[in-house]
Amino acid sequence: MAIKKTALAQSIAVLLSAATCSLPAFAQEAAPAPQSQSPSAPEGQVIDEVIAIGPPVMMKGCAEATRAKGIRTMVSLNPVMVDGTGMCGGCRVKVGERVKFACVDGPDFDGHQVDFDDLMARLTRYRFAEREALERWQDSCRLAGRTEVS
Repeated sequence: MAIKKTALAQSIAVLLSAATCSLPAFAQEAAPAPQSQSPSAPEGQVIDEVIAIGPPVMMKGCAEATRAKGIRTMVSLNPVMVDGTGMCGGCRVKVGERVKFACVDGPDFDGHQVDFDDLMARLTRYRFAEREALERWQDSCRLAGRTEVS
């Protein structure tokens, strides 16, 4: 049996800065229109797809930078996931006109369809409880404040 090799991509560019996608330069240089050459890319290369993984504000910036250029943009969401079945609704996210659950429908979605403002508002829902839990842990943890572990 012969194994057929298929090229998935000519190259992959990794952007490590969380601010990179929100910069105007990203939209102008790193995200050319499909089938057009990027000024910063080697001869003949185009950007067909962007995959954004990171804080919601960064993924939103990437999606907005690529929207006008028509570049497919996938985002990987990781909101609070309590039960992993979608029944609790903790990971609910608006994608287009539909409500999806990141734990069962995702976590990867079309970045141009995600309602990032709603997602970021939902992520702050537990901020007070998380702060309270951290304070309780810091008050009760015997290792808190120690610089050495024996």
